[in-house]
Amino acid sequence: MRKFLRYGMAVLLGGLIVGAVFLFVNGANAQDPQADAAADAPISLENVQLDGQFLQYQGQLLDPFTGRPVANGSYQMVFRMYNSASGGSPLWQESKFVVVTDGLFSTLLGDTTPFSLGDFNGQRLWLGTEINGNGETAPRMPIAANAYAIYAENAKLLDGRAVDSFAEKKRQPIAYGVVKKDGSREKGWHFSGKGYDSGLGVYRISIDNVYYNVNEYITVVTPVVNPDCQNPVLAATGSKDGDLVIDLERVSGGNVQCKFHFVTYAP
Repeated sequence: MRKFLRYGMAVLLGGLIVGAVFLFVNGANAQDPQADAAADAPISLENVQLDGQFLQYQGQLLDPFTGRPVANGSYQMVFRMYNSASGGSPLWQESKFVVVTDGLFSTLLGDTTPFSLGDFNGQRLWLGTEINGNGETAPRMPIAANAYAIYAENAKLLDGRAVDSFAEKKRQPIAYGVVKKDGSREKGWHFSGKGYDSGLGVYRISIDNVYYNVNEYITVVTPVVNPDCQNPVLAATGSKDGDLVIDLERVSGGNVQCKFHFVTYAP
C-alpha cells in the first residue's frame, strides 16, 4: 500500500528557518518497510543565525487513501547530503532510529555525525533520505541557497559582532540542546539541566536569563530512541518556578526517562 510522507526541513543556527517538501513513499511503516519518494519542491529558507550546525527535520507519515497516520513505531532513517542531484558519493551521512507517533516525527540532523562547514562553500547540495533500509528516495531534495549561510560561521562579520547587535531578533530559539536520561545537559546552547524530579515525574530545565512561562514560550521536544526508550513516547511541556518542565510518557501510559532534544523559541 502506498503511503504519503509529508515533512518540513529547517536549518537550526540560532534562528528557525522553515520550508516544506512532499514525498510519496511505498509502505513506509514499521511493519511494511518500503520506501520510494519524490520531492515536489525545494526548501525555502530565511532568518539565518550562526549558532550551532544542525538541520531540524520533521514531518508526518500519512496513508494517501485514508489520510490517517501510519502505525506508531520506530523507523530506521538514513540521511545523506550530496553535491549532485543523482549519483556520486555522499559528502555526509547519518543513520538513526526515529520514533513516529500518530504519523509525526522530528529529529536533528548533525547531532550524531557533525557536518563539515567546508561543504557549505556555495556549491549546490541535495539531501537523500532512506527509510527502513529500502533504498534512497528519488529524486533527491535540493537544499536552497540560504542554507549555505552555515559556512558564514567561518567569516568575521560586522567587526566581530553578530548581526543581532544591530537588528531586532524575531522568532529565534532562545535555547536548544540535548538532555541526558538523568536530566543533566549533554550539549546545547543557553540552558542548564536541573535533573529529573522523580516526585513529579518530570525534567526541569533552566533557560539562561529567562523566567520560563509555558504561556509565553514555545518548546518542541523530541525523545531519542535508544535501549532505554524504545517504544513511542509523547512529550508535554509546562513551567514551574521559572523553569521549563518536560513530561515524557509512553503512549500506553506511565512516565518514562529518556534522552531528548529540545528547542525553545522566543515569543
